[in-house]
Amino acid sequence: MDRNITLREGLKGKTFLEKIDYLWTYYKIHIIAIVSILFLLFIFISDSLSRKSPYCNIKYIDNNISNQELTVAADKLNDIVLKNNKDYVINFDSQFDMMQISNRQVDIAIVSKEFFEENFKYDMFLNLDTLNGGSDLPLEKYGVIKKLDSSGKEGIYGIEAKDLNILKDINSERDDGILVVISNTDHNENVVNVLKVFLK
Repeated sequence: MDRNITLREGLKGKTFLEKIDYLWTYYKIHIIAIVSILFLLFIFISDSLSRKSPYCNIKYIDNNISNQELTVAADKLNDIVLKNNKDYVINFDSQFDMMQISNRQVDIAIVSKEFFEENFKYDMFLNLDTLNGGSDLPLEKYGVIKKLDSSGKEGIYGIEAKDLNILKDINSERDDGILVVISNTDHNENVVNVLKVFLK
């Protein structure tokens, strides 16, 4: 194509099909690029609009847990706590690494007694008495884990998981699970609302 000919001149006097053929022949790369950009933009906007913000992130730290069983438990929590809210979601899974705790991506965890003892000294777990609304939690019916903090003050740092209704249908090879709140949680009030459901 002569680069001095404008698009208007190139299309002049052609039928509709000839115009389409002309555009495709000389502007194929431009058309593909524009369509690709529009498609990616649509995907990005669609994903952003449909993504829910985390209300509470729960990790069951056990390699032998079925994700299907955790999904059922997550659905129950979402139904009860959020009543299928379109903006927020309670995430419950077993995919875990320590960076998630550092990055404040874990609010509640179910851990083994060994994990609890190994990490308590690093102030990983929150004293449930210090939660805003923690005094309203009906803990008297459950086994609780009391420990002394670094200053010698006693507090409740965990709840025995074996008696929690939401977890009854989750098959684990161990029976020493402890439900804990991670000390750097950003969702203090939400955590209390979720714990109340665990303790029903």
